[in-house]
Amino acid sequence: FSPRESAKCVYVTQRAEEKQLDTLSPDTQSVLTTEWQTLTLNGGKKTKLRKGDILGTFCKEIGIEAEQIGQIDITETFTYVALHNNVIDKVQRALHRVKIKKKKYRSWVLD
Repeated sequence: FSPRESAKCVYVTQRAEEKQLDTLSPDTQSVLTTEWQTLTLNGGKKTKLRKGDILGTFCKEIGIEAEQIGQIDITETFTYVALHNNVIDKVQRALHRVKIKKKKYRSWVLD
């Protein structure tokens, strides 16, 4: 380790507590939640989808704010769009009637 890393290792080992596994109890009250969900579109680079096309359709045609749209990842055949929880249903319903680049795309939410 470098001198900086060794100082971190010393700090962590001093602060760490060793316990037996059977003495630990699971925290049943904490629930993992997120404000974002991933919408998948059945189209990608092969269908010439671009991030601007998706952002434009979602903002202008569907009427959601750009801040409610997160990262957009486009692969060869699929597009993954991070959407805020409060707009995911609205977008999915609207995609049944709205076209992106004059084409309708199937969409589903990843679990």
